[in-house]
Amino acid sequence: MKSVDAPGENEWFPWPNKLSCTIDILMHLPRSVFSQRQVDLLTWILHINGVQNVPSVRTLKTLEDGLQKICGIETLPFTGALGHKYYMNSLADIIRQEMANPHVRSQLHFYPEDTGKQLNEAFQARRWLKEMDPTQWFCREKLFFAKAWPLRAVVNDTGSGWIVEGHTEIEISQKDLLVSFKNWRIRIEKTCQTGVSLEPWTLTNPHEGNRWRVLANGARVYSFPIWLYCDDTSGNLSKCWNKHNSFLFTPAGLPRVAVHQEYNIHFLCTSNTAPPLEMLDGFVNQLENAQETGIWAWDCIHKEKVLVIPAVLALLGDNPMQSELACHVGLMGKYFCRVCNVKGHDAHDTAPTNAEDDQIYGTNDGGQSEDQESVRSEGGESAHAQKKSRGKGKKETMNEMVSRIKRFVKIGEPREREHSITELKSMFTMASIVGNQTKVKDKKTSSGLKDAYLEYYLDGMAASYKKRRGGNSKQQGLDEFIQELPENIYSPVWHIKGLNPHSDTPVEVLHTVLLGFVKYFWRDAVHIRIGKNKIKRELLETRLSSFDTSGLGIPPLSGHTLVQYAGSLVGRDFRTIAQAAPFVLHGLVPQECYDAWIALSKIVPLIWKPEIEDLDAHLTLLESAIQNFLAHTAYWTPRWFNKPKFHILLHLPEHIRCFGPAALFATEGFESFNAVIRAKSIYSNRQSPSHDIARAFAHGNRIRHILSDKEADREATSKCFRCW
Repeated sequence: MKSVDAPGENEWFPWPNKLSCTIDILMHLPRSVFSQRQVDLLTWILHINGVQNVPSVRTLKTLEDGLQKICGIETLPFTGALGHKYYMNSLADIIRQEMANPHVRSQLHFYPEDTGKQLNEAFQARRWLKEMDPTQWFCREKLFFAKAWPLRAVVNDTGSGWIVEGHTEIEISQKDLLVSFKNWRIRIEKTCQTGVSLEPWTLTNPHEGNRWRVLANGARVYSFPIWLYCDDTSGNLSKCWNKHNSFLFTPAGLPRVAVHQEYNIHFLCTSNTAPPLEMLDGFVNQLENAQETGIWAWDCIHKEKVLVIPAVLALLGDNPMQSELACHVGLMGKYFCRVCNVKGHDAHDTAPTNAEDDQIYGTNDGGQSEDQESVRSEGGESAHAQKKSRGKGKKETMNEMVSRIKRFVKIGEPREREHSITELKSMFTMASIVGNQTKVKDKKTSSGLKDAYLEYYLDGMAASYKKRRGGNSKQQGLDEFIQELPENIYSPVWHIKGLNPHSDTPVEVLHTVLLGFVKYFWRDAVHIRIGKNKIKRELLETRLSSFDTSGLGIPPLSGHTLVQYAGSLVGRDFRTIAQAAPFVLHGLVPQECYDAWIALSKIVPLIWKPEIEDLDAHLTLLESAIQNFLAHTAYWTPRWFNKPKFHILLHLPEHIRCFGPAALFATEGFESFNAVIRAKSIYSNRQSPSHDIARAFAHGNRIRHILSDKEADREATSKCFRCW
């Protein structure tokens, strides 16, 4: 390929000319996808219309590859531990582009902020402010403060030095700092937490300080937390399900108004063969490398190189995906909550057997994906098979139901990271002895834990001795298989530093509230309460069509669509219904049902409140509204509590305290991005979709990077990417 001109020699740099620039941009915009045949047709049309020097498809591809090396991101190949090949875009390269992008960099926050009772952003919430590592520095009223331990001077026979009183934490304002660290040469010892005995100081080298100070060598060091999202989507336009698991992320340091814009959503990887935890292993590998050495990037604001440390703020996704990422058994388990140890139905209990009631109140509240209800039941088996299996058990007694509901409406003992790891290790220990498969299964049921990554090896262990006869021979075969196992057989989520997958998978309000309660109640109102009553249906349609939406900022409602297709609506429809239902359902449903609708409509604005002036007061109000909603729901019919989402809602106030307003960790933006992934899948060659889709997004990142700011990107291209 002809060498790319220097920035000052060509106004279309880094493209050789205007035509190459415009075609390259057109081909790689996120929602502008072209097949090779379409590109051939485009170049042919340009040629026959007299456009001179039209590049061929081969020339365009050569140009793309050259530009990708200069200012693009790398697509890395991985062979997963479970044997699947997949491709992942470089996390480090994407972060470098973000730091060099003036539209993004100017909005990024790298330090947590203490705003007292006010809570508007993720960097003001407890998780970033108090729990992430490192969190020694934070902002308060535009000043930096450091969390520190006080020093106490000591003089003894061996000399003089300082004792760090590690049992006491203090805050130091930047205005109180007098001496820089490089001029501070000290001998340090550290007290234990009781303040009685002395221990050697081991956290840092007292003469060098924090290891990041050494690595940075005078450069600025920034923390770069991200919202990591995983979901499955179909790679087909048709209703035939072609499952692709995908990982995306957005910078958590962006303000709320920008964090879920499509411009700020970044693609990492997808695969139609590799399961999520296998691909997560590739991401964790990149993350650990970046956390070990940092990522050198060009800061377009300060015009200098900086060292960036990425971290995961939270894992986002729908409820089934979050359960899988948290190594939880799922919403169909006895211990159905990934956050706490609340107990649900016993295995022998039966759910409603009426077909219509089962569809409305049934327990299939989350299986493989919450987006597949029209394709298959959410529990992974047909509704008929579920009803058949449940019908074999005994019916739940009144006392058992009351006891279960009392547990259901309370938060159980929280799940702890260390305890879950211990439980998973005990499962492996049990499986290491022949004949313990039933015990392992019972352990999963009693703990509510299921590591899909570990399951692969447990299945292999069980199969290793099936063809052998005799206890000793079987144990020998099992021992030989265990010796061949890799060093890490547990989910890579446990290797993400500072992350508790149980508490750091916040309640996803899109699927829990809009596609949960609002959808359930609306389908019940239309299909059960109103049913085939023609007069009531027509009245409901008329009320919806006549509903004044001028104060809601939405177009007029289509009453016929919302009623006729009540089972096929989407999130934006249910957002509208949540606000209109109390007005249009009056007199059409029983009073108990209507009261539950009123209670639901009260919690919706509290959940989606974008700016919280007084956090404690707001959460008290929200908790009260949630309890009121659950009480009215139980008074209507306790069968709604067959659905785990009614319990999961109880954890939302704590997650708002930890991560900020619920809109920050809602997934509408990511769900919308699935359409972009689907388009890339359709136009791939279907031979290696993981590679083709990752490369397509890598080219899109390149276009975004170059076009974000002409002058700044020229500087970033020449000073940053050529260096690495």
